[in-house]
Amino acid sequence: MNTNDTGTKLVYLSMIFAIGVISAYDNTLSFIHAEYLHQTEQNPMGIYIINKYGVYGFIKAKMIGTILSVLLMCFLVKNKFRVVIPFIFFFQLWLFYYVTYSGGRSILDFRTNVFKSVIDFYYQYWTS
Repeated sequence: MNTNDTGTKLVYLSMIFAIGVISAYDNTLSFIHAEYLHQTEQNPMGIYIINKYGVYGFIKAKMIGTILSVLLMCFLVKNKFRVVIPFIFFFQLWLFYYVTYSGGRSILDFRTNVFKSVIDFYYQYWTS
């Protein structure tokens, strides 16, 4: 794979963009369900942050972590360490599926267009 290939860089940058969007989606769900996050958070580091700084401190930490991670990955596109980006991308896809469909009640209907459902979900939440 040629490092200077514009098409390759666009693929990596597209993956980074999707990683950021999924992370923002996860953080928005944390905000929406903030009152239940004490009971539902499963990440041990997340639980520690919630106990020490509260739910909104946890949300801020996730936001800062997302911004720093996306910036770091943008720099990785230019060197040999870019090989980690697809792994992070596929982990984020799994995370999207997990936070969307693993709860008792699915936020989205699996039979519909997922992206349209996500947009509808955000629109309904923020306009109601």
